[in-house]
Amino acid sequence: MINKWKMPTTMTMILLFLITCTVIIMSIIRFGYAYPDSSYYLDMVEFFSGTLSGLELTAPFCYRPMLPLIVALLPLEAEISFAIINLIFLILISWVIFYMSLKRDSNPLVALLTTLVFIVSLLYLFYGAVVLVDPGAIFFLSLAYYYLREEGRNMQITILLTLGVLFKEVALVGVATYILLRNFKEWWLMVFPVGTYTILRIITPSGNPGYIWSFHLDNLVMNGVATLKTFLFGMTPFLILIILAYLHWRSSKTHESTDRKWILAAGIPALTYLFLGLFFAHFDVRFFWPIYLMLVPLCTDGFSEFFRLIRFSLPSESAME
Repeated sequence: MINKWKMPTTMTMILLFLITCTVIIMSIIRFGYAYPDSSYYLDMVEFFSGTLSGLELTAPFCYRPMLPLIVALLPLEAEISFAIINLIFLILISWVIFYMSLKRDSNPLVALLTTLVFIVSLLYLFYGAVVLVDPGAIFFLSLAYYYLREEGRNMQITILLTLGVLFKEVALVGVATYILLRNFKEWWLMVFPVGTYTILRIITPSGNPGYIWSFHLDNLVMNGVATLKTFLFGMTPFLILIILAYLHWRSSKTHESTDRKWILAAGIPALTYLFLGLFFAHFDVRFFWPIYLMLVPLCTDGFSEFFRLIRFSLPSESAME
């Protein structure tokens, strides 16, 4: 593994600027795009603006109030506000991934490449700066994962996951990861994000039950081609990460025990969420978000080992100053 490398501030700013520009370019194509689900979030904006009754809201979308509330407070058109805020969250997610990678005893080139693997994906292209609520929840989940890689930080993690569930319930994946990774120590802190989401379910008005999660193997078979395409598209960066992870496992034992614990603690909830989406919901590549975040450390190690494999000399700190 590459020795710890302290990156100069100027180089950090340059790489973060490059990452930011890449995120913006990836987001332009569908900036402000409205999916069928988007209408439910726009209804919530009207509800918070006082022009729509709570009885006209649709579950489970109405249990994701934070972003529609913020949009309702802004003077711009709702679709544009959704897109701008989600673009900001995408940039922040990318920065978190960059620092997660850099923290992994990594060279900045490796951190940059790791981040670009995540950015150049269908998640950023099709489900990024659009009229949906996922990026906010994923930002808080990614930041919670960043702190989960350290000892302690339990209160910060609790606050982040609690904020995350206000955007979308996918942040609850982090609750399961926390409990598994911390070996049930201070598990009671997770009462806050779980309790927050439970309260949302109880107090939020809704006159339309909307889409209820139910097992739909028949639909999965009937729409097999579309589901397979979605799965393969979502797997594209995932396969790259698997190859890089294999290079790491093949030639390095430095982080072996830590990696196994992390893979189990973050991987089991992430895969559970993925398969729940595959068999119980309208499946799309957004269900891969937690898996991508789980693989950041292994992707970093994989790039490091790849450069070692091809005997590519990474720049030293003195050379970059």
